[in-house]
Amino acid sequence: MEPGGQSSYHPKRPVQYTDIIAYVEDKYGAKIRGEYIACVKRMCGLEVAESNNKSKNGNLRKKPYCPANKVAYIKEALEHFGILPAETQNADGPD
Repeated sequence: MEPGGQSSYHPKRPVQYTDIIAYVEDKYGAKIRGEYIACVKRMCGLEVAESNNKSKNGNLRKKPYCPANKVAYIKEALEHFGILPAETQNADGPD
């Protein structure tokens, strides 16, 4: 390619919580919140950005929480977007 020419390279946009929320709602019809995504990311050992919901002494104002029935939906969405490696299933099934 010559300098100044058109490039076919387009950087991939980072996945945002709004993308994950839309994916879960479209696929499962479930309403989720950003705090649920952050909670699941913490459960999986993934890095989570600083919370804006902190008191003046630096503690979270409320305990992070995610309903158990939505954890699987969020994990699947994180796998879909490549944020969480896909879990490998044992071919023989559970022991």
